[in-house]
Amino acid sequence: MSSSPKVTVSPLKNTAKVKIVFSGLEQLYATLEGLPLDMQSEIIGSSVGEAVKPLVRLAKSYAPKRTGALAASITSKVVKSKIKGTAVAIMGPSKQRFKGKKAVKKGESKAGSEQPSRYAHLVEFGHMTSKGRVGARPFMRPATAAGQEQVGRLMLVGIGNGINKAVKKYKKQNF
Repeated sequence: MSSSPKVTVSPLKNTAKVKIVFSGLEQLYATLEGLPLDMQSEIIGSSVGEAVKPLVRLAKSYAPKRTGALAASITSKVVKSKIKGTAVAIMGPSKQRFKGKKAVKKGESKAGSEQPSRYAHLVEFGHMTSKGRVGARPFMRPATAAGQEQVGRLMLVGIGNGINKAVKKYKKQNF
């Protein structure tokens, strides 16, 4: 597992998709594919969850700070498919409302609050108004590009650690 992962970023409309390509790791893939699908999704899910954390920190630091709500709203979640043995990390502004940098809690007044998920794409890609074009102020794509090497390394380490944990758990259950 000494090969360093090659990581590429492919932008899509209104998002940044990270495609991670590892080379020279056939043994790791073979080991992972030999595990049950639900175990694969757990291993990949925990690995992806750890790998996306630096991207979230970078996106928060790159986000424009007019009120701080946009940066505060950036979060991630991991969606696992135990049927397919896969997991995906989704990163972006949450749908929660914010007053400045503080999230509005259930039961609190929403007056004066904002929902960054409703305008984050306009900040990222720019938009038109009646007065003309408002320039893009990208924060998600630069964060993804800046963190791609680190994501690849964390994924690699996470999958290796996950496989080791799974093997220990399997041995404990069968002895």
